[in-house]
Amino acid sequence: MLAAGVLIALVGASTVAWLVGSRVRSADQAAASAQPPTPSLITAAVELRVLSATVITRADVLPATSVEVTGPTLDSDGVPSSGIVTAVLVGKGDEVADGDRVVEVAGRPVFVFAGETPAYRTLRPGMTGDDVAQLQAGLSAIGCDAGATAVYDDATKTCVEQMYTNAGYPTVRNSDNELTEIATSEAAVAEAEDTLELAQNALETASTPPSSSVLVAAQAAVNNAQRAYDTAVRNGPHLIDVATRDAANAVASARDALAAATDALTALATSADAGDVAHAKAAVSDAQRTYDAAVKDQPILIDVATRSSSDDVASATDALYVATAALADAQAPADTSELQLTVQQQQSALQQARLNFANLTSESGAIVPFAEIVFVPVLPARVDFVAARVGQPANASASSGGSGALLVLASPTLRADVSIPQGAQAFVREGTPVELLYEATGETIAGVVSSIGAELAPSALSGLPSYPAVVDADLPAQWSGLNVRATFTTASTSDPVLVVPSAAVTSAANGNLRVQVQRENGTVDTVDVTTGLSADGFVEVSVAAVGALVDGDRVVIG
Repeated sequence: MLAAGVLIALVGASTVAWLVGSRVRSADQAAASAQPPTPSLITAAVELRVLSATVITRADVLPATSVEVTGPTLDSDGVPSSGIVTAVLVGKGDEVADGDRVVEVAGRPVFVFAGETPAYRTLRPGMTGDDVAQLQAGLSAIGCDAGATAVYDDATKTCVEQMYTNAGYPTVRNSDNELTEIATSEAAVAEAEDTLELAQNALETASTPPSSSVLVAAQAAVNNAQRAYDTAVRNGPHLIDVATRDAANAVASARDALAAATDALTALATSADAGDVAHAKAAVSDAQRTYDAAVKDQPILIDVATRSSSDDVASATDALYVATAALADAQAPADTSELQLTVQQQQSALQQARLNFANLTSESGAIVPFAEIVFVPVLPARVDFVAARVGQPANASASSGGSGALLVLASPTLRADVSIPQGAQAFVREGTPVELLYEATGETIAGVVSSIGAELAPSALSGLPSYPAVVDADLPAQWSGLNVRATFTTASTSDPVLVVPSAAVTSAANGNLRVQVQRENGTVDTVDVTTGLSADGFVEVSVAAVGALVDGDRVVIG
């Protein structure tokens, strides 16, 4: 308190003295004050140093990549889960690698594997894509050879089943009845195979040529029929001739008998024996009837013989035709077109049955439900944040305004995000050196600009329009989450050079650049200069004449 009083007293005395002094002036002082001040030059020193152009801003140190982990969407029965966290298997700062489990929701796990393509769908047998290739690589990394086909094939299914089984979880399949469907499809294939075999056997039997004995028998039948035909043709005229002679002989015999009976009757005309006459007349009547019958039957007998001969020839002809046709059939290849069509139809049916079975089996088996696997660009990764709590809903953080992530996995490498002021974007390029400074410790780390955004965005620090950029540097893990100063060196001279304030350089009427140098004796010389790099209000200058401008000289700036 005493020191404070003394200080106040001193300040008060000084104030009073000043006020008195400012108001009490001599006549000479009053006259001097009435005169204008003596003109003088404003100068600045010429310096010899390295000249650098810099831009200073702030940088946020963040993981180079980070992935948010959400919970599984299906329970073990394939039903949408309630989303309750049942286990948290990692803590902040833990390191995770291929195949590690990080959290469990509704009794279902979340596995981590390396991959640039994020998990965006349920992975099922038969699927193809980069995410399938990443799954195969991850399964191989944990000891199960799933191949590298980028196709969710049988090898991949086997490894997925092994992964879940080893971790103590049941696998999820495409459907509950797929095993029954596979058995039914397999039975359809077997039935189609049997039907095809029957059709092929029928075709083979029909296509087999007859044996030599069958051909010989058919030829013998033709030969026999030919002989019978030749005999019928040869015997026909003879039979007609015989019939004609027999009929003529019968007529002649009947005529002779009639003549004899008539002669006998005539002979009895002189006899008076009536009985003999009657008997002779009866004999003549009988002979007449016989003769009439013989005459009447003569053409009939010839016609019968003719028809019989024709019938014999026709029958022999038919028999020869049948035998010849039978031989031709035995010698000709069988018409199997319908049987071949049947075989083709059964082959198509079998092919379709096998295709259905192959499609069904290729699309059946263990699946990886969406969100039960997370792909992280770089492994091992670090657990950067954990929001999951056992017993709480998986989306608890989202309901409270968070992102909804159960946890965040970050890459072990860090990057610095900076905002380039709009006016400085012309000077900062990709590859521009950057010095990052953590003011709390004074530690500095060198880096370079790796990328600059093309669109302006409000700066997170100032809110002013800036270009977002990324700085690559070898940043320690303890810098994660820090905000540090970033100094960009946009240009620099390689060696120390003469620099003067930019205001010292003027242009002559002839266009030459020059500076005015105030010498120690008060004189001012004009020196022509050539300028170089300009930065931070200074400009690099050089002169033709040695010694015309040196370090420590004073140049006029006003």
